Amino acid sequence: MAKRTKVLTVTIRMEMGNRKISGKRVRAVAGAVVDAAQQAAAEELLENSLDSVTGHATWAYEWLNTPVAASQDWEDDLDEDDADDAA
Repeated sequence: MAKRTKVLTVTIRMEMGNRKISGKRVRAVAGAVVDAAQQAAAEELLENSLDSVTGHATWAYEWLNTPVAASQDWEDDLDEDDADDAA
């Protein structure tokens, strides 16, 4: 995080040009931006993980609530396993 803050601090100073702004203030802004970016990345990762889990749970729920299809798929899987074992 410190390296990112330092790079951002230099970038902010370059963008500000000749304007007078204290180094302390620039570092504070850079730190806040880096913190916000890390928070957004963490939230996106969490959201993607939750979407994935929700998708799997939805699929499992739907599969379990279709008794004919579920039992047929299960029997087909067993038949394939038996055929593989026999080969």
